Amino acid sequence: SNMVNSREVRKAVEGTIEEAPSRPRRIRFFRKQMLNMLSIALGGIDDVEVIPSRNTFALRSWIDQREKEVYPTMEGYTPSAAGGVSDEVVLDYPE
Repeated sequence: SNMVNSREVRKAVEGTIEEAPSRPRRIRFFRKQMLNMLSIALGGIDDVEVIPSRNTFALRSWIDQREKEVYPTMEGYTPSAAGGVSDEVVLDYPE
């Protein structure tokens, strides 16, 4: 079955926690709609907070790596056109 339920999620997370080098304090997830199921699934796991987050650390890291190592080797790549992902917020107000 391709259906996911809270029991399956809990088993997967518990297995991942057991294999982790250190126990997580937070479990972040991207889809706000998953809050109810994840809260039910992970409710009994001590000292683990379940929080929705738009911070995608792994994705950002992957993109940064590709911008440094992969894209420059591709035909037609122009560094000035790449732009990249920036942590900076630029505010350009008219005078």
